[in-house]
Amino acid sequence: MSEQHLRPPPINVLNHVAIEVNDIQEALFFYLDVLGLTELTTPADVKESGIRWIDLTNGQALHLVENRVKTSTNIAHFAITVDDVEEWRTYLKDRGVEIFSPKIKLYNAERFFLKDPSGNRIELVKWLD
Repeated sequence: MSEQHLRPPPINVLNHVAIEVNDIQEALFFYLDVLGLTELTTPADVKESGIRWIDLTNGQALHLVENRVKTSTNIAHFAITVDDVEEWRTYLKDRGVEIFSPKIKLYNAERFFLKDPSGNRIELVKWLD
């Protein structure tokens, strides 16, 4: 085996994360209206299968996959970097969204967790210098 095959090829950037949601309309309201994200153009055949694409900026996307079976997540989550964690905390609490403190404190981050209507965990984080 040549030396160049001892290491994996480079990974450029996260492209998308796909999560299961129980109700696509409820999830769309949460991600678009509550979090303020925008929907990408989802191809018709993909949309018909119960999937919607959400823009996470910088060429990254969140794919909402409708699955009417109740999902259960504990540790699995995705994280979104924000500029002001406290502003988000206040905003979400005012919208009636329950906030969860992290179980592990990171010395170089301000962060908290929330759940979407299907129980998927989301971390909002600001990395400190």
